Amino acid sequence: MDKNLFISLQAKLDYIELLVEDKKFSQALAEIKEQQTLKVVFSSQLENARFLYLSALTLYHLGRYKEALTEAKNAFEIFRFSTENKSIGEVQHLLGSIYQALGDFSKAETELRDSAAAYRRIEDHLGMANCYSKLANLYFVRADFHQAIEHLKKALVSSQSFGDLKMKARVLGNLGRVYTLLGEITKAEENLKLNLEANLKYNDEINTSRAYLALGYVSLVKRDLEQASSYFEKAKVLIEKNNLPRELAIYHEYSGELEFIKVDYLEAEVHYQKALEIADKISPEGDLVNQTQRLLGELKFAQGEYSKALKAAAVSLEVSLKLEDKLEQGAVYRLKAQIYDALREETKSQKYISQALEIFKEIKNNYEIAKTYLVAGELKSIDNFTRLKFLSKAEDLFRELKFNYLLGKTYLNLAILLYEQQEEGKALLFLEEAEKIFQQEKHQTYLKVSVFLKNQIEKKI
Repeated sequence: MDKNLFISLQAKLDYIELLVEDKKFSQALAEIKEQQTLKVVFSSQLENARFLYLSALTLYHLGRYKEALTEAKNAFEIFRFSTENKSIGEVQHLLGSIYQALGDFSKAETELRDSAAAYRRIEDHLGMANCYSKLANLYFVRADFHQAIEHLKKALVSSQSFGDLKMKARVLGNLGRVYTLLGEITKAEENLKLNLEANLKYNDEINTSRAYLALGYVSLVKRDLEQASSYFEKAKVLIEKNNLPRELAIYHEYSGELEFIKVDYLEAEVHYQKALEIADKISPEGDLVNQTQRLLGELKFAQGEYSKALKAAAVSLEVSLKLEDKLEQGAVYRLKAQIYDALREETKSQKYISQALEIFKEIKNNYEIAKTYLVAGELKSIDNFTRLKFLSKAEDLFRELKFNYLLGKTYLNLAILLYEQQEEGKALLFLEEAEKIFQQEKHQTYLKVSVFLKNQIEKKI
């Protein structure tokens, strides 16, 4: 081959790689197509494999997954017989990402594990960290949160080994979000605050906005509404400054939940509708739609608009089934159990609460199991003895999770149920425990309810 042509081809590959790194994927694809049209002959098989890998990577980022898969497989067939472990790791990581995008999680997991092994052979800790993070994402999508955490911890160890603080910050943020979904709020907050600290240090406004949203949601779960509002407004400033539509939708979703808790239902719906408007533009069948529709269903249920609640629940469930989002499927079934209970359709109510419990047990999410037991304990379609059993199970799990707010709510529900059964003495014991928690956690609304009921029972006694 002509020496000058060889040098120009090397330079062209370097240029394509630079375009990919700069996320200029359409431009990179144009350069790749030009080389294919010219039917360029590469100086070696490894150079050809590199070209095929860059082509696959570009197509993947443009959402052309089947074409990307073909190119990536061809690249791997060349690399696999070489000693180029870094290239082998890169192409297998890409294959794992493509298979995940195509919904073939089993093949995705195999490729990502093999990729991690290739990086391990050359002690490439950055490559290993990226593989573990991707595996964590794979498990997260499958709602296997415990495995997601295990792989994020491995990614954290690898990122510390090569001192990449930005990677470490990203992993800490992801850990915080998974712990939030599991109801492990203390661990969630610890990781998210470290993530925020790192993002502020590097003046990373995009990830700082995400950290504020995540910390705001943790505060929301803890019912520290003032702190939640503060975090959300800090996030909004950065979101609008950097024009981040997905994060803006999440801001409206979380702000809607905040207003719902404050019983400002009109303001909550305004936020939910804004979130759905954005979601419909950027991803009409994505995770923002099913989550916000389910929240809208909960709002309509609270307002007594049961037909609208069922309609929102149906939309949420349809998207959740397509996404294989087990967490949201379970949450929708729980909501439908409440709606049908209010409509006095006992059989449907019992069926949906059973389905919710079945899903949350399948994904081993004790936080959601506990919340479902709490809801089951409120259903009129279930006999009092079974309701007491459900509330007792919720009590055990919330105590184990150290989730005081919902533990207090469980005590209050137990007291109300026992009072209805004229077991005033037992009801008083649970009310005293509930009162302690609501005083300690400064939950005024439930504290007032507890004190009122306590006074009623004491008068009766």
